[in-house]
Amino acid sequence: MKKILLCSVLFLAFLDPFKDYNDKGIEAYGRGEYEKALQFFEKASSYSAPDDSLAALEYNKAKVYAAMKKESEAVDSYMKAASAGDDEIKKKSFFNLGNIYAKSGRKKEAAENYIAALKVDSEYDKARKNLEYLSIKNQSDNQNNQNNQNNQNNQNNQNNQNNQDNQNDQNSKGKNGDNKDNNKNKNNSKGEKKDDKSGDNQSKPESGNTSQIDKKLLDSILESMKKNPVRKSKGEGLESFGSEKNW
Repeated sequence: MKKILLCSVLFLAFLDPFKDYNDKGIEAYGRGEYEKALQFFEKASSYSAPDDSLAALEYNKAKVYAAMKKESEAVDSYMKAASAGDDEIKKKSFFNLGNIYAKSGRKKEAAENYIAALKVDSEYDKARKNLEYLSIKNQSDNQNNQNNQNNQNNQNNQNNQNNQDNQNDQNSKGKNGDNKDNNKNKNNSKGEKKDDKSGDNQSKPESGNTSQIDKKLLDSILESMKKNPVRKSKGEGLESFGSEKNW
């Protein structure tokens, strides 16, 4: 009896080698033997099969590539499956494409593929949930980006204000230093005047009117000050991104 069953299985495999290799590939995938799974799928692709079956094979290959972190190959196979498969394969291919893009942060492409899946099946809850999650996350990310930008602007303004305050402090110190030098010069000038006066006291003046300022000269100085006044300077999880099952 066992021999008869074995012969029947071998006969069926001989009749449909495409299905046989595809099934072996799915089994290898389930065991985590991804390279072996790809080998079986490649062997299956060498046999003729209906378009839907070939699309299902591309779908299975895409899942293996995704598990191996080969994103580009997975995207290519999912696109082939979506373009040739029936509605069930189409929607699941678009859904898994959306998951790949969502995981890599490409939110726009992810949303487009979830929407494509919903166009095939408007009641596809997994695609709807992931699209809603993506929308919420996008709003949250935009708000966080805005907050970060505001914080950065506030920090820049604070730094500019600190730099301005430091500059004002330096200018103030410089003015104080200038005032000290001016005071020192004034004191020196007073000392010189005292010396001059003491010298004058020692020598006899030639006339008694030399210490008085000429009135015409005084008027000229006052007029000049009116025309050019001195100016003072002023100081300053919902749905997880898991792929659909094998076909």
